[in-house]
Formats: sequence, structure tokens, C-alpha cells
Amino acid sequence: MQGRLAALHRELIEREPDAARLHCSYLPEGELADPAAAHFTFAQGEPMRRPVTAVTRRELLDGGEVLAGEPPGALLPPVGDAELHAFVRADLRDYWYPITARPEPWLRDVWVDHGPVTAVRATAALREGRLITKREAIDRLPALGAPPGLAEDIAARRYGTGAPPVLTPEARAERAERARLFTRALIEQALV
Repeated sequence: MQGRLAALHRELIEREPDAARLHCSYLPEGELADPAAAHFTFAQGEPMRRPVTAVTRRELLDGGEVLAGEPPGALLPPVGDAELHAFVRADLRDYWYPITARPEPWLRDVWVDHGPVTAVRATAALREGRLITKREAIDRLPALGAPPGLAEDIAARRYGTGAPPVLTPEARAERAERARLFTRALIEQALV
């Protein structure tokens, strides 16, 4: 079944390139209550197995759009603030912060796009007690001292709001370092 789902996603991406931005997790009905269970997921063009995080479950419960079937609240257990905050802190501490110590991943657009946005969203969750959208996180970047042009660069790739800059290898390395250090500083502030 997982092979067929992966093939379906690849066919969809071939027919409609924007489908590459579609990330889907498939949860068997009997495993919905276990937040640690890894599920077949197709994301970033690859099949993988991973849990549906507390953040994702909370987003679904707070505002998931139902196209067919039961609403998320009828299927998923609640995600309380303590569970959400514990997950966010652990994710920042154990996954994101160590990545900010390594310069090489940040040469790829995906890290420049996701790192700062994740840090801003995590900070909002911990400090304001609410989940903000990725768009709202991008909009907050300049006020938080993001490197000049970073918010526009991310928005251009994510929302097609302009042409992302064409970068020389030197400019890419400089952007990577600025985004990495900015994300690292945001994470350090969030974990205080």
C-alpha cells in the first residue's frame, strides 16, 4: 500500500509540479491516539515514516479543514498546552539547535526557509500560547532582526510573491551563515 501511495504522489507531482509542496501523513485508524507512532508520510518529494507531531495534531484540532469524514476532534486526542510546550522545547533543543551548529545544511533553500520560520513559530507557541501560521512567522521576521531580505526571499519561494534571488556561491554561503546564526539566536532566546 505504501508503495502505491508513493507512486501516486510522484505521478501527481509529475502532472502538477506544485503538488511537490503537498505533505501527507497516512494514519491507520487504530493508531490515531498514539502520538509517538511513526506513520507513512510523503513529504519533500520522499516517502518516510515519522510521527504526526503535537504541533500538527494541535493545528488539526484547532482549525483543520474537513473535506470529508469525521472532524479531527472526533479522531485525535486533545493536545494540551503542557504537551505542546514540551514538544516544542524538545524539538528546538534536540533537533533544530544542533542543526544550527552545522553550516553545510544551510546552503540549501529548504533550511533557510524552514529554520527561521520554525524558530519564530516555536517562540510564539511558548511565549504567546498559540500557534501562528507560517505566513505570520515570515511577516514577523524583520521585526525580530532577521537579516535584510530574508523574509522576502522565503516568501518568494513559498508564496511566489516575487522572484527569489539568483545567488552566486559566495552569496549563498553568506545567506546561509546569516540565516543559520539568526535561527540559532532565536532558538537560544526561546529556550531561556
